[in-house]
Amino acid sequence: MAPHLRRLPQFPHTPIIISAMKISQHTLKRLGEHTTGDSKMAPYRSGPNLVSFFNAYGCNDVYPMGGGFPSRWVFAESKLQEINETPQLADAIEAVFDPLAFERSGMDAQAAIDDMNK
Repeated sequence: MAPHLRRLPQFPHTPIIISAMKISQHTLKRLGEHTTGDSKMAPYRSGPNLVSFFNAYGCNDVYPMGGGFPSRWVFAESKLQEINETPQLADAIEAVFDPLAFERSGMDAQAAIDDMNK
């Protein structure tokens, strides 16, 4: 799998190479809880928000308006599994812990990050 280039805001003219990343099933489960907001430590994401979130990282889903959407945690874990071992996983993890989203919801990003790093 080819790595992709990325530019950090602090170094806009210097690309860095991001390789695929793989995380364990246990870590995927906990990351899924933070992604949905079920951890109570991260902002809540509804089913349509989760579809939009994962579509930004290579998935191609549509939220079914007539029902039939799996539970949010099942969807999140399955999408994290789908992007596991891809460069998009690192981008998705950064988005899950985006400080601005936490600030808007009145939550503490660092507490959620510390929880993931246990």
